[in-house]
Amino acid sequence: MNFMKKRFVSFALFFCSVFLFAQKISVTNILGGDKRETGSGDIFNFVKVSDKNGNYIGYCTNPVISDRFQVDVKSEKIDSRIRSDMNLIWNKDFFLDFSIRGYGMCFPGEFIGFGAGNSFFQKYSLKGAWLGASDDSPKTGRLLKSGASIYGILPLGNAGEIRGAFSVDPENWGENDSEKAVEEKSVFYNAGLEYEYSGIFSLGFVFQNIKTPAFRYGIYAGTKVFEGFFFNLGFIHNYRDYFKSRNAFMTSAGYENKDSNFGIFADFISGFDNSYLKKSGAVEHYEDSVIPLYSALRINYKLLDNLTLETNGNICLFIHDSSSMENEIYVGGKYKISKSAGTLKGGVRLSFSNLGLTGFSFPVVWKVKVSDK
Repeated sequence: MNFMKKRFVSFALFFCSVFLFAQKISVTNILGGDKRETGSGDIFNFVKVSDKNGNYIGYCTNPVISDRFQVDVKSEKIDSRIRSDMNLIWNKDFFLDFSIRGYGMCFPGEFIGFGAGNSFFQKYSLKGAWLGASDDSPKTGRLLKSGASIYGILPLGNAGEIRGAFSVDPENWGENDSEKAVEEKSVFYNAGLEYEYSGIFSLGFVFQNIKTPAFRYGIYAGTKVFEGFFFNLGFIHNYRDYFKSRNAFMTSAGYENKDSNFGIFADFISGFDNSYLKKSGAVEHYEDSVIPLYSALRINYKLLDNLTLETNGNICLFIHDSSSMENEIYVGGKYKISKSAGTLKGGVRLSFSNLGLTGFSFPVVWKVKVSDK
């Protein structure tokens, strides 16, 4: 029943905004299988399999064919999005997974908005929380995540602007969030604020799950003092994205030169010690005093006007534990067929651990975007 309620609310909010205020409608469809593009697995995926004694016996494959359909509606008074994800997974038998996420935001005044949804994606993230290599932001770096919300902008003229948000997220409304600590129906309060000076400097914070054992917060700062270069850093309490840590440090830096068609980005996230918080709010510790660490690197080069090469890699490990290493390397490219025919993207992804190669895959997607201006 909750499933149907969430889907109905998303559709209702979206279509109301379309009929009332629509000025620009963008439609995007992504077909294929690429976990970075579609949020599911890669279309051709091979995982190393061992017997109960640890002896290698071959590779198994569980192909995933996905379709992501997204509609964005914008005007001076509204900002809304609805996205459906359909994943067909072949694991002995065919398994179909389907979900709908979205939000609707209405701006009755120039500087204030009211909205609701089961996912705001990264649309309302802090500028200083962006991870360039991962093209993502921590959950605690998002002013709005889900729920009923108020969003405001306070312009300060030449001194920049302040953005702020407050949201109420009933457990039976919000997105699936594994660290939510209360089993019975509950309400979660979230708040955030960010100051930005003319696109050069930003400083902000986000508080989430206020007054619950799952309480967490993030404080972030970012700068773009030099043209093409950015540097972001942050402190996160109760970090739970790539690993679990009671307190974590995040930094991301990058440089992009559009004249030379070159970009390079690097991320680094580390726990302060070996402690993390359980769902109850109690402090737990990893064994052997290991410290979690995640880092990533991405390089882009635009070879031709319609052909871009990309390589990225990441590694997640626990310092002092040689058996914990997991890393991934991707090499590929994207080719723009035409404005109407869309873009093809594909490559090869390799997964490694301390035991060597553990799997490989061939992600391929076809992305088509149609805009009605």
